[in-house]
Amino acid sequence: MSSFDRDFEKANILYNQEDYDAALEIYNNLYNNDFDESKILPRIIYSYLSKGEFNEIVKYFDRFSELELDDKDIDLFLNESFEIFDSLGLTDFSAYINKAQFLIKFEKFEEALKYLDKSLKLRPKDILALNLKAFVLYNLCDYETSLKYFNKTIKLDNLNYDAWKFKAQILYMLNEDEKSMKAFQKTLSIDNSDLFIWRELKLIVH
Repeated sequence: MSSFDRDFEKANILYNQEDYDAALEIYNNLYNNDFDESKILPRIIYSYLSKGEFNEIVKYFDRFSELELDDKDIDLFLNESFEIFDSLGLTDFSAYINKAQFLIKFEKFEEALKYLDKSLKLRPKDILALNLKAFVLYNLCDYETSLKYFNKTIKLDNLNYDAWKFKAQILYMLNEDEKSMKAFQKTLSIDNSDLFIWRELKLIVH
């Protein structure tokens, strides 16, 4: 048995015993020493999820979603993650939102939409849920409905950068150049550091 296999097995035993801190110490050591990311990253994510420390998973989750994974690996990861969510005693709303975000990361937009619809039935004015649904619809090329939901966000939060940014892009795609230009200008008034927005605005002006 290789040193990796030995340490990985030890960490898995600790994880199964719900000693997540001890397991994480080994998993992170293996990860930092460039062992197989496709094996280690899910275990790190599961451990932090089991501890309810969602903020800690972000960098690992981002990296894991960048790997070349087949559908079977993705489904296995999502199923295990969803089982953990269900075990944490989250509110229905939180569980739906978290599951939707995981699905979005792997571009499973139609499945994500089902959870977002459930979220919005519980909290129809939740800005995160509205923005996520609008983003999903955008990726499903349902631009007019996507715009409708971004407008709902803007009505609740007139300084929501993401909503204005996507609104401007959608209007541009729908050949609403004047409205798009105004939306891009509004976006820049909120945050003028995004070079992409400047380029898009320049295209409209010229």
